[in-house]
Amino acid sequence: QNVGSGRADGAAKKNLTLSARIEPNLPPLHVDPYLLESAFTNLAENAVKYTPEGGRIEVALKRDERGLVFSVADNGYGIAAEDQPKLFQRNVRIHRDEWKRGKGSGLGLFIVKKVAQRHGGDAWVESVEGQGSTFYFSLPLDDTMLAADAETSS
Repeated sequence: QNVGSGRADGAAKKNLTLSARIEPNLPPLHVDPYLLESAFTNLAENAVKYTPEGGRIEVALKRDERGLVFSVADNGYGIAAEDQPKLFQRNVRIHRDEWKRGKGSGLGLFIVKKVAQRHGGDAWVESVEGQGSTFYFSLPLDDTMLAADAETSS
């Protein structure tokens, strides 16, 4: 799915470098495309919102032991270790001076987690304050997720 012109415009205004790395030959999946688009959009919008001017954002899609893993990495402000467990809770926003202009309901990451779980996956973050964050969204590659025409061999 297209990340959308609104996010691209926001990234251009902040002079952000956007890149994508997608593993080839990923199998088609039986998923709710609207829910997945909502989750992916929330992660991309957050990366644009919370990465300072001139920063970098990389979107990636790969297969690993968890299944299919989508990630959004930035070199933004990072998130304190004590705040990370709260990020995926409903109506939670972490307050920092750098984010004063950022608006939001605190529902974006909650939605990401719920969409992942609805599809049998999970969502999580790895972050170091002052170095950036990587948000992950996984989907299992089992018989219920693989589309009927997907090849089952690895």
